[in-house]
Amino acid sequence: MYFPLHSQEIRLVDIHPGSFASPIHCTLRHASVSTNPPYKALSYVWGAAKATRRSITVDGHPHLVTVNLEFALRRIRQPDVVTTFWIDALSINQEDNEERSIQVGMMRNIYARAREVVIYLGEAPHHEFAGGPSKSRYPSALSVFYGDERDEKEIGRFQNHCLPKDSEKTTNSKKKLNYAHEVLCLISLLAQTSKLEDVPPFNAESQPFLDSFYQRNIFEALRFLMRSSWWNRIWVVQEVVVPKNIILIYDTTTTYWEMFVKAAQSYTKNSFSPAMSSFPREYSDVLSFFSRIALDIYHLRCRWENVETTTLLSLLRQFSNRKASDDRDKVYALLGLVTERAASDAPIIEPNYSLDTITVFKNTVLGIIESTGSLSILTGDLGRKNRQDLPSWAVDWSATSGEIDRRRAEDTENYNA
Repeated sequence: MYFPLHSQEIRLVDIHPGSFASPIHCTLRHASVSTNPPYKALSYVWGAAKATRRSITVDGHPHLVTVNLEFALRRIRQPDVVTTFWIDALSINQEDNEERSIQVGMMRNIYARAREVVIYLGEAPHHEFAGGPSKSRYPSALSVFYGDERDEKEIGRFQNHCLPKDSEKTTNSKKKLNYAHEVLCLISLLAQTSKLEDVPPFNAESQPFLDSFYQRNIFEALRFLMRSSWWNRIWVVQEVVVPKNIILIYDTTTTYWEMFVKAAQSYTKNSFSPAMSSFPREYSDVLSFFSRIALDIYHLRCRWENVETTTLLSLLRQFSNRKASDDRDKVYALLGLVTERAASDAPIIEPNYSLDTITVFKNTVLGIIESTGSLSILTGDLGRKNRQDLPSWAVDWSATSGEIDRRRAEDTENYNA
């Protein structure tokens, strides 16, 4: 299935058209990045390596992929035209360590050159199933939200559900709710509202009904969305920072990244308003969590666009708590965001999947010391290790560090006697 890639070549995935439930057929082809080929890039969570796999067809042959990738392929596939994507699990020969190393080193440019990056956030709770996709429950067409007046009809219906006249009717139609759709209505409403106290479900008229079936489940659905593993992945940092255009897909809905940012900014601005003082704590907590996560990514994108100097050490410390299925990626996933180089202009470390995790972690420490001429990397709790086979001086980047340790390390890095 995989033929060797030449220098500066990538492998694109042509996804053949089909309905949501029909079998998935893909074709692989090589393209030179120098020709600026048109494609989109997918950002998603692989899923557990040992989890159930599903079969798709690639170049006429069966190929096993994780359940989450299969769902993502169904969501991004078009019913009548071929769509072209770069998808790491298919575009890179995962059995070839040399190819993996080269392609991972190119990923910043791959995501930056993509026409758009499509983030797949998963399926809403009521779309989990064990037996396979259903044509009636999984339509191919996605509902699009814009975060502006184009969402007016859906926002009006959403707000009516929050008022007393609809409370009984909504409660009696539990099974008809599409929670992904309702959550996007809530986020779109936030994005368009300057004063939350003027609109349901935040105004005084609707607050007595905040304990209704409808509103309880909408905020629980938002909590479920924010629990998606995508938000915690180490690779997300690069995949969401470097592209210009970002689309989000959640279940049967799709929207633009800017809508999430506007919603987060609006809630943050209004979070201390009189209306929010009587808002249920469990609801305001999930809104605060949503806003913090979205704005953290927004600020990262701003730093990247403003070409601020970024060191590998600062990135490693900032994102040490993010998850990776391969511990080596706790380092490799951040290399594309490093803007400060050594005096020789050589990279501090390069992706090399032929090296084991211990060697990668040791080489990272030594490379940072050599390039900076500083021992600041050795500050902090070096005893915090998941791996006891590392030498005492080597930092275990797979170990989660506490907030106090991170702040102390940042203060040390900023100090220049």
